[in-house]
Amino acid sequence: MSFLVSCEQQEMSGNEEMSEKTLQVEAEIASTGNLCSRTTTASDGKVVFAEGDEIGLYAPHTGVSGAWTYNGGIWSTNSLYTWPDKLSTHDFCAYYPFTEPETRDAITMPDLSTQNGLLDQLKTYDFLVARCSTSYSAKNGVVSFTGEQSFKHVLALLSISLRANEETEGSVLRSISLKANNLLDTHTYHFGKSAEEDGMTLVKAVNELTLTGLDGTIDKSELKHAFVVNPLDASGSVEIVITYTRAEKTYTVSTQIPATNIQAGNLNKLNILIKKSGLVIEGNTVEDWIVHDLGDISVEENPEIKP
Repeated sequence: MSFLVSCEQQEMSGNEEMSEKTLQVEAEIASTGNLCSRTTTASDGKVVFAEGDEIGLYAPHTGVSGAWTYNGGIWSTNSLYTWPDKLSTHDFCAYYPFTEPETRDAITMPDLSTQNGLLDQLKTYDFLVARCSTSYSAKNGVVSFTGEQSFKHVLALLSISLRANEETEGSVLRSISLKANNLLDTHTYHFGKSAEEDGMTLVKAVNELTLTGLDGTIDKSELKHAFVVNPLDASGSVEIVITYTRAEKTYTVSTQIPATNIQAGNLNKLNILIKKSGLVIEGNTVEDWIVHDLGDISVEENPEIKP
């Protein structure tokens, strides 16, 4: 099976007519070796910057972030940023989304346990960071979060698409559960003195997310839910449990995917076919994120036994 990885690029320039040594910003998002912008996610996986998006920026020797806003293809700020000098190389760090000024050692990350699985909410939970080492002379005062220094996804993405065949069409989805150690834990992010010291700090452990009362009809077209999750280490697995009803019976099916696939910037897209003889994961396709094909997995359909 082959996959297409594509993205929409948008060049972002800094403010025009600035005085000498005034700092300007441009930014892109790295994805699978290609560059693309993102904060708005479409159903096909393509992502673009949206008007009014804000990133938080740490200039050299500053401990509190400042907001830069994207409007009309330009990143601008209400504060004045200037270069310390024209010759030295300096480190600049940035993150998305910006909500309020934060110290660089404890940046608030999204609470993943509050998400509802809807595609249009993904940008609320995604978290991106960038580090740029540059001098004033490198690009005439522009801090360029592009190329190897582009914004990168800190978290991973898991998409679940359900569909039925002739025998199971009309089934109604009732709940979806994700279970794994560290999968949904809440963290803060910190920028250290170097990229090797950047990373996440645990705030609250959350190992399970269950969405109930979904009442989505499963037919031959796809019923989609998507989740932003933490990257995991190589050990263990992620358990996915799905409950649905058909002809007044309740069924629970489950499967597991290896934790090695849940890495920063990776999308695992599960295409699940519900059959009377079992549940089949048919593989995955993806755009804009790193691809992991999970192959075909079958799980028997078991009705719940009620007293």
